[in-house]
Amino acid sequence: MNGSVQLLSQRLILAALLVCLIALAHAHRPTVSDSPEARVARRHQAQVSEISAYDQNLGSALDLNLEDETGTIKTLSAYRGQVVLLNFWASWCPPCIKEMPDLEGLAQDMRGLPFKLIALSADDDWDAIKRVMGPQTLNMEVYRDPSLKDKQHLRYGTEKLPETYVIDKQGRLRLRFISIQPWRDEELLSYLEWLAQE
Repeated sequence: MNGSVQLLSQRLILAALLVCLIALAHAHRPTVSDSPEARVARRHQAQVSEISAYDQNLGSALDLNLEDETGTIKTLSAYRGQVVLLNFWASWCPPCIKEMPDLEGLAQDMRGLPFKLIALSADDDWDAIKRVMGPQTLNMEVYRDPSLKDKQHLRYGTEKLPETYVIDKQGRLRLRFISIQPWRDEELLSYLEWLAQE
């Protein structure tokens, strides 16, 4: 009898230890809400993933035509393999103009990583774009919507300007920022660096 009580006690102790180990393992497992993306989304009130620019079949950002100052058309999909920060803006939008120096600084901070900052203007006039951008845009690529009738920013569900999207190296939308943001924020920079190295 003494031996069976002792054996039962040992089994109970082992079972309790096993339960504690399992609980401890689950307590330290990072959750989705602890990811760098979720932290940035909470802090900057960004929306994660489920936005109208998602292609429901592929989970990819909708492709856009981008026109440079020379009239050359490039597509957004040409940037696959790089993290893209796609900023919709216009020269007549004061918050858009206000955040441009921070965006340029962010692009400078991300140099050397697979990252592109694309500023896509809703303006129909390159002179208006150049008045705003000036020589400060050495680290970002500036385009305009070549078919203003299509209003490509509306295809993305843009609610107001500026609006910015983070697109990963596979061309999937990750975050959406509505309105002006503190683009030099350390946590935001760390998130983009993490995404570029993913």
